Amino acid sequence: MRDRHISGSTDLSDCEISDVDFEGCKFEGPFLAPRTKWGGYGSLMNCYFGGNVDLTEATFELDARFDRSRFQNGLTLSRATVWGVLCLDGAIVEGPAFLDKLELFANLSLDRTAFRSLVSFEESECLGGLWGDRARVEGKANARGMEVHGRLWLVGVSAPGTPFEQIADYGYRWS
Repeated sequence: MRDRHISGSTDLSDCEISDVDFEGCKFEGPFLAPRTKWGGYGSLMNCYFGGNVDLTEATFELDARFDRSRFQNGLTLSRATVWGVLCLDGAIVEGPAFLDKLELFANLSLDRTAFRSLVSFEESECLGGLWGDRARVEGKANARGMEVHGRLWLVGVSAPGTPFEQIADYGYRWS
């Protein structure tokens, strides 16, 4: 399904899907996939999401790849589980981003990610680490209760205040 234009709502709620490639797709309406189980390879890289993206309580059995995607009205990954890497490298999130209570068994990668509104990492756990090289937060950020057990890389991160000081890290920290 690469490079498709979907004008209406996309509803994958409570589905079990496997080996899906949405790379380069343009989703004009809401993208709803709460409680969806993503088995196998699932690519959502270089996508445009015009409506809200809801992946609440979703499970990704491999990586969750959103590299270079644009989220016009926000992103919700609250209480999601990712067995691989959650990658938002180069993504732009215009609306609120709820990345709270995530369970990540590998890395959270935010290389050059731009959060233009509120972003919450509250009570998320990254067992592999957090790569935040040159990430930008323009709105309020909350990382209260977040734990990173691997490498915590926050070099070049810009955010109002010091929200990333709230992170409990149990590995190496570079900032």
